[in-house]
Amino acid sequence: MPNLRNLVLHVGVPGTPVGDPERLFDKYPSVQRASFCVTDHLMWHLGSKVVLRGVSKLVLRTDPKVESLEQSAVEDMVSVKLLRIPFDLEAASELEGVELKKKILDSTTEALI
Repeated sequence: MPNLRNLVLHVGVPGTPVGDPERLFDKYPSVQRASFCVTDHLMWHLGSKVVLRGVSKLVLRTDPKVESLEQSAVEDMVSVKLLRIPFDLEAASELEGVELKKKILDSTTEALI
């Protein structure tokens, strides 16, 4: 089983074209930027201690339609696992600095566990 080598919290649907309403990356840029900082920090601390089944990359996708982690769906791609997680983007976009990063860290950690 491979160890985790890459972790990303992505705002919205990865790879959506510009102008698509699912492209939440443009609507919540501060949340996406903060998520890069948090996931890089987590990977630095976790290193390769997390073992995944079949893949070494994990994308956590914020999905306003998912209400709880029990409802989350794991999608297996060729070398990536995509997990849709609940995340209140509206509330997060009103936060800044440490408060925003803490919200992202809490959500990311809960999804990993």
